Amino acid sequence: MESLDHEGFSIPDEAAFCLLMNIYGRACKDPFPLHAVCGSMWTNTEGQISFLKHAISAPATIFTFAHSSRLLALPDFASLGPGNHAWFCLDLLEVLCQLAEVGHTVSVRSMLDYPLGHCPELLLVGLGHINTAYNLLQFEVLSCAFPAILKDATKRNVVNYLWHINPCLTLRGFVDAHSDPSCLLRIVDVCHDLKILSAVLESTPFAFSIRLAAAACRKDHSHLEKWLTEKLTVYKDGFVEECVNFLKEAMNAASYVVEGTTEQPQASVVDTYWEACPPFIKVLQSHLGQLLSNQLSDELRELCALYESRNQGPVARDIPTSEGGSDDVEVEANAYFHQMFSGQINIDVMIQMLTRFKESPDKREQSIFNCMISNLFEEYKFFTKYPDKQLKLAAVLFGSLIKHELVAHLGLGIALRAVLDALRKSVDSKMFMFGTTALEQFMDRVIEWPQYCNHILQISHLRATHAEMVSAIERALARISSSQNEPNAGNLLSTEQLVSGSSSIEAMEASEPSWQLMGTSPTQLGRTPYPLQQRQASVLGDRSKISVGTSQNKSILPSQPSVPSASADSAFN
Repeated sequence: MESLDHEGFSIPDEAAFCLLMNIYGRACKDPFPLHAVCGSMWTNTEGQISFLKHAISAPATIFTFAHSSRLLALPDFASLGPGNHAWFCLDLLEVLCQLAEVGHTVSVRSMLDYPLGHCPELLLVGLGHINTAYNLLQFEVLSCAFPAILKDATKRNVVNYLWHINPCLTLRGFVDAHSDPSCLLRIVDVCHDLKILSAVLESTPFAFSIRLAAAACRKDHSHLEKWLTEKLTVYKDGFVEECVNFLKEAMNAASYVVEGTTEQPQASVVDTYWEACPPFIKVLQSHLGQLLSNQLSDELRELCALYESRNQGPVARDIPTSEGGSDDVEVEANAYFHQMFSGQINIDVMIQMLTRFKESPDKREQSIFNCMISNLFEEYKFFTKYPDKQLKLAAVLFGSLIKHELVAHLGLGIALRAVLDALRKSVDSKMFMFGTTALEQFMDRVIEWPQYCNHILQISHLRATHAEMVSAIERALARISSSQNEPNAGNLLSTEQLVSGSSSIEAMEASEPSWQLMGTSPTQLGRTPYPLQQRQASVLGDRSKISVGTSQNKSILPSQPSVPSASADSAFN
């Protein structure tokens, strides 16, 4: 039978095939040699296809593949397929894949109609064992069979088999099917069940992995933030672009749901995507300084504004804002500053109060905390006009916020960059004094950001005036270098990246506005970028017309600053 491959051989119909098998059965009692027709492609490929077409559909009494040396042994599939075991035969599947890739796709595809209709899981798992040059047949069967198998929870074992024998094919199935909301939700379940979520996220295109991460981490956004930060750090603009596309899709889809044109399960996915928007925006905002593309930065700001307008609230909730608060909250917040600057309360009391307000279940106290931090950040641009003693108090407070972890994420990045900017000012300037005083407060934390330390060490005049501070940082960096273990580097990566940025901070001009130096703008913080003196809740009013000593209800400085008490002075001595 090995000589069947010759020019002119062809099986015209079922009767001819049965006749040939009867002749073979009478002449030889051994099972038909499958390697003769399935071991490799024939030269006469049309003749081979004509034989196989009838062999796969023949009754087991006429022709069988049960004696194949490469038979798929899966007890769960024992009842599937025809009695002749055709679709359990890996040699048959391999030669069909090869034939499909040399111009016989249509003929081979017609031979798969039965298994696709009656035992698609058997066919798919069988093809999962086969690798050919282009995998054309494997991919076609995958696209036809995988979505239905994936959505059927009773066929979880099929996906399990496929993952273990051919992860690449399974990943392709996930990617191709995820546009169907039902499939996406099942992919999440399968990944959790098989504990393969991390592997899938690391091995698939961003367009898919971003959506899978959003859906998979819907119950714990902290994992999503960590994953986004890791990807942004490595892939930068390329990853950000896909994140922006995801945010656009999420917001557009949410509009359809509002209009009532979306039903389950798509509505469930839309809700999941919408709920994932805040962590996406939060992490992306914290990496704005790294983006090389101005267009991406602009798109992200527009999306933030769009989300806030629909959600009726700020996205970056770790960046406190004073807008939207009542006047009495603003008045009370600034009253605490007046008490501090006039010496009625010292810095320690101020920090204890802010800590209590931040963690308070009372929404009013939380609002006061947000208002105070926001006003202090805005006041930074006016610190050059402060009297020396009040400026020192502001510096101690600024540094203490960092030391006691009262600001985080983007807020922490703003504070750190403000201090770094001040340190770069001339030695005889007020802001240099502000920077060194603030830095002294969080020296025990500064080593958490080695890149930030390197920026500090590059300031030559700081070494000349504060040698002990510089030496302490150098010793700490040396210890880290020797141990090759940066403490908390993973947890604080997003903040450090914000501080360092993809474009060097050294390139920033000293004359730039403070918001530019901080790598952000009022718009990025969820604020309306109109002039400070035009804000109803203005902190100090128009500083170009009003001196620091002038009485202002909104000012965080007292109208006539008195000499701070000894306890307050001791905070910076």
